[in-house]
Amino acid sequence: MIPAFKLLAVFVKQVSKPLASYLKRKASQNERFRKLCVSIGNRSYAFDRYITRRFYNPEQGEPDTTPWISPEKSVVIGTELFGEVIVFGVATLLVISEYARGVRKEAKKEAKLQGRLQALEAKHSEMEMLVRDEVQRQLDKKWNDLELRLNTSTKTQPN
Repeated sequence: MIPAFKLLAVFVKQVSKPLASYLKRKASQNERFRKLCVSIGNRSYAFDRYITRRFYNPEQGEPDTTPWISPEKSVVIGTELFGEVIVFGVATLLVISEYARGVRKEAKKEAKLQGRLQALEAKHSEMEMLVRDEVQRQLDKKWNDLELRLNTSTKTQPN
């Protein structure tokens, strides 16, 4: 059987990349989003500089005096982060949905096994009752046979 869900997941993941590019282009043309991208781009740049400075020169304790980058570069960085968030979000949703699907499948399997187990337990109880009844019937028959023999032997023996 073809794993249709997995093929759909790959398709959605592949479509999310061009969709993210399209949304980045459209978003960079929106003035409010541009302002947000400038802020995000500047913060991302500052964080990147901080990490780089700490990694390459951990003893340096003075603050970074690197000037902010231009608004155009900030918009580019912000839209790139936006696109990455979209692609990552789609991938995350696909992983979560695959996990949830697996959990549902496993729960179905477990319910089916529980049903089979209950059916087997019911069958076992039924068989146990049948065996108990048969054993009781056989014991009663033997008991009656013994009583009959005992009664016939006591009648035939002289006192």
